Amino acid sequence: MKAFERLRISEWGILFLLAFCILWKGGKSLEATWLLSAFAGCITIGYWTMKNFRRRDKGQLQDAKNGLSTSRPEVPYFLWLCALLYIFLTVVSFAFSTTRNYGLDEVLRTASFMFVFLWIARMTAEDDTEKLLKLCTKVITAAVIVAAVIGIAVYIFQPVNRFVGTFFDYRFHTDYWPNAWGQFVLLAWPLVLLEALRSKKSIVTWLLMGALGLVLGSLLLSYSRGSMIAFAGQIVVLLLLYSMIASRDVRYRRIFKQLVRVTVIQSLAVTVIAVGVFLSVNALRSYSFDVQSVSEKVTFTASEGVSSISERSQFWNQATTLFQERPLSGWGPYSFRFVQPRLMQDVLATSDHPHNAALKLAMELGIFAAAIYFVIIGYVLINSIRSLFTKRRAHSHERDAVHIIILASLIGVLAHNMIDYNLQFVGIGLAFWMYVGFLVEPVSADSNNVADSFRRWRFGKTLSRVDTLFALLLLVVVLWEGHFLLFSSFGRHAEARGDSDNALVWYSRSRDSYFTRDMYLSEALLYMSRQRNDESLQALDRYQSQNAEDPRFWKIRGMLALRMKDDKIADQALDRAYLYGKYTDLGIVQLYADNLRKKKTPGELLSHKLEFDALFSEYADAIERNAHFIALSQNVEELLALSRSLAAMYPLDGQRYKSIARKASAHARAERENYDSRMSGILW
Repeated sequence: MKAFERLRISEWGILFLLAFCILWKGGKSLEATWLLSAFAGCITIGYWTMKNFRRRDKGQLQDAKNGLSTSRPEVPYFLWLCALLYIFLTVVSFAFSTTRNYGLDEVLRTASFMFVFLWIARMTAEDDTEKLLKLCTKVITAAVIVAAVIGIAVYIFQPVNRFVGTFFDYRFHTDYWPNAWGQFVLLAWPLVLLEALRSKKSIVTWLLMGALGLVLGSLLLSYSRGSMIAFAGQIVVLLLLYSMIASRDVRYRRIFKQLVRVTVIQSLAVTVIAVGVFLSVNALRSYSFDVQSVSEKVTFTASEGVSSISERSQFWNQATTLFQERPLSGWGPYSFRFVQPRLMQDVLATSDHPHNAALKLAMELGIFAAAIYFVIIGYVLINSIRSLFTKRRAHSHERDAVHIIILASLIGVLAHNMIDYNLQFVGIGLAFWMYVGFLVEPVSADSNNVADSFRRWRFGKTLSRVDTLFALLLLVVVLWEGHFLLFSSFGRHAEARGDSDNALVWYSRSRDSYFTRDMYLSEALLYMSRQRNDESLQALDRYQSQNAEDPRFWKIRGMLALRMKDDKIADQALDRAYLYGKYTDLGIVQLYADNLRKKKTPGELLSHKLEFDALFSEYADAIERNAHFIALSQNVEELLALSRSLAAMYPLDGQRYKSIARKASAHARAERENYDSRMSGILW
């Protein structure tokens, strides 16, 4: 097969992958990450294979030998170095991670995004991406429209009270991601606008403007306040960049004025359609489910109150504290979920990330990786903006318009990532890094003599070896961990069916995996249920070697030690579980209190009373408010058990504990009855 044909396969492959990731759970699933990683490794190896062996390169080498110019634009070596260094630092952070059972998927995504970015940037330097850019824009335009239509059906016929598009997992009632959908719309809507402005047929333009109104209506239905603020910022960026260009060039000023006259009417139509979509879809939903109040969301009087602000503030402060403890290598990819609970201030106020991209990267990967990440993006965006004003003659109006719209798209995503983080969704992250690659401004590769030509050629060969080595390692990890993922998946399904024998067999076959997640905890609990305490202890030891930050591990370790009559280990494990997880699992508090009651005198227990009282009240209050759906969890039953333990520890307040627990339990019972009695989803 010719190199050209292989290149076209790569382009179509990435377009299909992009569409799949957007339309299938937003790319949140592990299969999306593994497909992305396999594809990124293959295109990197394929690119350098074609570059080093195709006839065009052989001809250039001959020209260099003959002293002829081999001038050709290239990707800045600085960007290449930063991209590979970012991958390397992410791997180093994972190697020293305190939560290594998680995070490998983030390592794979990081490496894959960098490889895709470099691949796009290299083709941009060779002026070989114009067709791919247009097709990519069309794919995202079509995907966001299809996702919006699917999202309307989900919003109307399912209990989820915010618009999520295709960013949901139908298997779990909590896995709906409206803020991720809002961020994807911030990325996609400028591209829909670009397609509409590009169209030479009036009817197509108006149809796309109508589709843009549908997409923006879905943004309103997501009730994402941060997305709306970022959207307003994108409008300002578009107007500012266009007006700055128009003020510097008379020809562009005339085009800009004409564009404004045309788009004012279309903008009004888009606004009317967006508001109409918002009102009509909410009206249809109201026949089956409750509809959120806009005024309550704006005034922060909705069910979550101001918790979205207060908790974000806590996350930022906690991430800053954790970063200061390990500023160089960080705590490891995806470690915030496990190390943040020890700093929690409110019940269940936890998250997978600190809701800020800079803090997430600094806390998890270290200061150097975070700096390089923003250096890459800043370098590309700043040079792209500079090129709009310093290379007026080299750029056509259409190319400037495309770059401005892409800039607005990327800036909107970056702004939203300062109050949230959703680039772990492959549907968003892949598109984001592709468009960063499209904006790369190539550098000149002029050579003044034969020696310079040879040096450039030899240095390029060295780069290809490093890229190929990294890509090969990526593919090896994908293949190695992929089959273990399959085995552990069989084990989880067997465990869910109650077939513990087969579950244990599949788990034992997955022990050489690095990406074990909760497998060893499941294995330990299965062995405990069979009274096989020694094997349970071995499973826990394996988990501890990967992640000693997880309060769930210390809870199970304490339970096992109590069963084995090892009081010293039980005390140590429950102390650690209480320290790490007292705000995430009331069962930990109950175990800790029971253990104290058996060992301490009434006088010694008084020193713990104020802390237990505060925790007990906070959990009861959270259950009455159903904060983070706590009324639907096992914490309600644990509150009743804790009330009995506290009543035995502090008899004078026994009735108060029981009264508070009964009241919270009654609220939980009503909440559960309301949840069970509400109309179930029609689609599934």
